[in-house]
Amino acid sequence: MEGVATLWFISTFAVFPGDSLLLYPLVLVFFAVFFFERDRIAPILFRCWFLFTIPLLCGLSYIWAAYPSAALREAIFFFLSSFTVVIIGSLLTERQVLRAFFFCALVGTGLALSELSSIQARGASEFLGQKNYYAMKMMIAMIAAFAIAMNSKENPILRLIGIATVPIAFFLVTAANSATSLVLGSLALLLLIFGQAIWVNARNVRGLRTTIIGFAAAIAAASALAIISIFDIATVDGALELMGRDSTLTGRTALWDQA
Repeated sequence: MEGVATLWFISTFAVFPGDSLLLYPLVLVFFAVFFFERDRIAPILFRCWFLFTIPLLCGLSYIWAAYPSAALREAIFFFLSSFTVVIIGSLLTERQVLRAFFFCALVGTGLALSELSSIQARGASEFLGQKNYYAMKMMIAMIAAFAIAMNSKENPILRLIGIATVPIAFFLVTAANSATSLVLGSLALLLLIFGQAIWVNARNVRGLRTTIIGFAAAIAAASALAIISIFDIATVDGALELMGRDSTLTGRTALWDQA
């Protein structure tokens, strides 16, 4: 099951020629697994009903959608995403799920390295999509690698590979030149380090987590006030200008022209 989950993650993480030859058999495998393990999976599936609200709404949009076939196809995709997540979560432990996604992240990182020149030259890649998707997927790969590296119960060799993958994935996020993913990737890395070094250990001291939350909120508020006063940021446009972004129609039109 761990191998099936890994293949499913890979097939949905990247787009490659002939991926339907992998996707469709995997869907049949998941339905077969549900059939044989229905007594174990069905109760969990019913408790996770809320995961299927998006597929339901997407399917209903078939009635008024400009492209009904596309709406139906997306509804099926959303349903399969929720369905497979419940099955994987029902049959695998947390460590197995993380390991399966880490193997997927390794494959994705390899593809990203092979397409780096294409991303920098054209802003798009064959397997991982345009630069924002490329950077977002590398950010996810970085988080998966960090989770494996920090898991003391994981295989030491996998932990070493995870440690080596984190800086590579972060480099690929920055190399994609996606400001949003870079900010999110940096924050995610800092939060992961904070969570592993401080938050996990804070549970042993009564009231320490509440103190940390209050202290963090005070630092965030003070930092925001300091940044606003130093850079004289009075509007959203000022913040966007600092990041080299333009919220106006003219700016967006220039981006479309470049694309």
